Amino acid sequence: MTNLTNAERPEMDQREISQWCMFMHLGLLAGYVVPLGGFIVPIVLWQLKKDVSPQIDQHGRLVASAMVAFVLYGILAGLLILVVVGVFLLPVVGICGVLFPIIGGMKANDGEYWPYPLVPRLF
Repeated sequence: MTNLTNAERPEMDQREISQWCMFMHLGLLAGYVVPLGGFIVPIVLWQLKKDVSPQIDQHGRLVASAMVAFVLYGILAGLLILVVVGVFLLPVVGICGVLFPIIGGMKANDGEYWPYPLVPRLF
């Protein structure tokens, strides 16, 4: 196998780019199978493919922002358990942490960009 430079590599088609974006979103769910997998998998995929397409970089930034936001929301809801409000908020954060990556992955596979609700652009 020959080593090709970036200029010599064949371009990825839109379908393949959409699939990589979907894998990044669904990679957030890896944490439910392997400890810290939900952090490691999307970041590794993003770092491997971010230079291939601006679309992959855009989705990677969204997924990284979502990771940080979900952790912060979870900590905040955990602290709010002391005043009972967190008892209701913590399950909502958990449900959103599962549903948003699934919806984002389905949209990404269709070639769409779906910003997660209530997740600020941090990256």
